[in-house]
Amino acid sequence: YEEDVVFTEGIAIRSVDGASSTFITGSVTIDSVGGAPVLSGFTISGDITVWSVDSEVNDNIIDGGTLTWHYANGAILNNQFIGGSTGIALDYYASPEIAENQFSGQTDEGIHCRIGSAPHVWGNEFSAMDGYAISCSSEPLIEANTITDCNIGVGVTGEALVTGNEISGCAQAIESYDCNAEISGN
Repeated sequence: YEEDVVFTEGIAIRSVDGASSTFITGSVTIDSVGGAPVLSGFTISGDITVWSVDSEVNDNIIDGGTLTWHYANGAILNNQFIGGSTGIALDYYASPEIAENQFSGQTDEGIHCRIGSAPHVWGNEFSAMDGYAISCSSEPLIEANTITDCNIGVGVTGEALVTGNEISGCAQAIESYDCNAEISGN
């Protein structure tokens, strides 16, 4: 599909043949719709933006784009983020579950969260990052992630809990500043 996709209802859009066979060449916007929208099983070469609705984005390949999540919860599960500047950007109190995704080749961050966002980030794999694998303020729970070959593995401010992560091959494993973060077992 070679145009932008805009959700106007809380529907599920699922590929029948999976991400390796089904492509969206354009951006996807899920904006304040009712219900619980789902986007699943596509290779997407544009950005994805979620505004003010609890959504599920799963089993996709995001090739060079950023998934931006504003004022929403929901889940970001089992996606592959390849290249681009940032894989996932959370702001304005967005607190989704972010689990079992793969991130590689981002130039800034795999996951960046700010302005009150408190996601649960667990079971993800990060590799070959020029900047941070995970950079968060506020109160994220960051646990059981595998981070390799990044400039900085995890950077936190605020009341973060960072536990049980495997970090190797990074110039700096964990950066904590101006905060009361609890960091253990990494």
